[in-house]
Order: sequence, then structure tokens, then C-alpha cells
Amino acid sequence: MNLLAKATRGKIGRAQKLTIYAPEGFGKSTLAGLMPDPLFFDLEGSTAQLDVSRIGRDVLPNLATVESALGEVVKGKPCQTLVVDTIDWLDDMIASAVVAEAGNEKIKGIEDFGYGKGYIAVKERMALVLARFDAVIHAGINVVLLAHSKVAKFEPPDGQGAFDRYTLKLSKHVEPLVKEWSDAVLFGNYRTQIKESDSGKLKGIGGRERLLYATRCSAWDAKNRHGLADSEPWNIDTVRKAFANVGAPWGANQFVRMRDEEKPSAVSASAEPSAATSPEPAIDPDPLPGIGSNPDLVRIVQGIGEDKVTAYLQKNRKLTASQTWLDMPQDYADRVLKNPAGFIAAVGGAK
Repeated sequence: MNLLAKATRGKIGRAQKLTIYAPEGFGKSTLAGLMPDPLFFDLEGSTAQLDVSRIGRDVLPNLATVESALGEVVKGKPCQTLVVDTIDWLDDMIASAVVAEAGNEKIKGIEDFGYGKGYIAVKERMALVLARFDAVIHAGINVVLLAHSKVAKFEPPDGQGAFDRYTLKLSKHVEPLVKEWSDAVLFGNYRTQIKESDSGKLKGIGGRERLLYATRCSAWDAKNRHGLADSEPWNIDTVRKAFANVGAPWGANQFVRMRDEEKPSAVSASAEPSAATSPEPAIDPDPLPGIGSNPDLVRIVQGIGEDKVTAYLQKNRKLTASQTWLDMPQDYADRVLKNPAGFIAAVGGAK
């Protein structure tokens, strides 16, 4: 198999991984509640005043229940955006799990492991949780991690002297891991203007205009791969613009998630497309390149399952035994895009 021949080009409009952090009470949960069809893992009980779908701390009291719920999200696709409120509370859950799983009466806290071993264990466990979030992304569901901000001392390696800056309120090994995982790390804060008084002293004024900062600077951590300006208005239009800049889906998407009332009936799901309406193309031994670069086709396939689609196409002689769905003939891909519901029903009913 020539793997290089499967190279693709262009933006892939997949679900997005966002981390949004700000001081407490800034409006993080309210902003995330305006994302497409959100489901909150409300780990700190901050959504009581919001009209949103949530699973609270009573249902998710520990890491094991959170991991189990993530598996159910991947399988059931109950939302288009999963919001973890907040990731710093999940960080604490992971630390508690690491301590409990140590099985040592002398270890009552993460510091008791000694020599930073406890924090390394928390980092390794968080990496596994982020892999579960990746599975949610692969299922076509956005993941938004909310976090509180903290002010930490930062000493740059160039020896210019230490200074304070805003960063995520996470343990020291987990913080860089979450930032690297995220497509964007956006920081919310108030605009502060400096005014010189009559006595020559500088005074901060303002504090009512909220902004979303998308670029790293000496005062805070931030990043984005979405073409956002250094500072943007703190509103959902900024987040929507970020999705548009990378070609990611925003809002209802029939290829990613179908509600129960939209799913095909058992009769139609088990039926194969008729030859009259869906003529079967012959196997194309040299398919046109770029099948995997079509975001709509990728979402359809990922919504069903890549292995399941490949098996269906091989069974119906659209592919050879050594080919995958990426080798799908172009004319057959065009048919799928014209009638995605029929294709989903056919593959869903395939044995």
C-alpha cells in the first residue's frame, strides 16, 4: 500500500478543542452555553442559573464516573458541544484518584508521593483523559474546557527577571499538556487603562469591558490557530468566527448527530439502496486523490465509524480487501454526499 498516495491537502472541518479561561464569575459558563447544542459536565455546580443541559457533580463525583460518561458521549452523541466546567476541578479529581489508587495508608495527598512523583502520575492520567476527549472530537463533537485563571510567577530563560502573568489554574505538569492539546487557548479579562494622576502616579481605570485575548504575551498565556486578532470581543460571535476560519461545523449537522426522531426507521435502516435510485459503480483501481480532504465526507464517515464504512464498501465490492474508505471511488463519494441519509441507513443496517 502506497501511504504517501493518501496524503491530503486543505483544511479539515473537524470538531474543535477549545480551552477558555478567565477569573471566577467572568461569564465562562454563560459563553460556553451559547455554543451549538451544549452538554455540560458541571463538576463545580456553576450552571445552576443557566438554562442548559447538564450532568452535575452528584452524577459525576469522581474520575471513574467522568471517564464512563465520556464513553457514553462517544457512543450516544447526545450533544454537539461537550463543556467541561471546569478542567481545574477535573485536575483535582485526577489527583484524588491517583492518591486513592496508590493503596498506601501513608499517602493521603499528592505531595506524599515525594520528589514530584505524584504530579507526574497526575500528568500521565490527564493524558489518558485527553485521549478520551480526542475520541469525543473524532465523534464530531466539540470539546470546550473551561478553567479559572491564576497569577503565577514566571521567570524567562533569557535572564531578564521574573514577573507575574495569568495562566491556567492547573497543576504544573498538567497545564502545558492541556495547552498543547487545545486548538485554541483563549483568555478572558477586563480591559484596564492606565491614567496618570495629577501627582504623577499611575492608576488603573476601567474594568467593565470584557475582552477575549487570543495571542500569548508577557501578561498571559493564549494561542489560536483560527486567525483571531490579539484581542476580540467577549461574545459568541468571536467563537463562531474562529470556527468559520478553520472550516469547522457550527450548529446542527445531520452527518455528525441525528436525534432520535431523525433516525431512519428499522425498515429503512435495514434496506439496501435500490439499484434504480442508486446505481452501483464498479471498483475503481485508481481512485481520484483527495477523498479524505472533503470535510463533509469525513464527517459522514466518522459519524458512522471508519472501520464500519470500510467493511461495508469491501463487502459490496466497492473496494478490494486491501483498500480503506479513503480509496472510495470519486463517483461513489459524490453519491454519498448527495444522499447521506440513505448511505447512513444502508451502512447502519449492514451486518
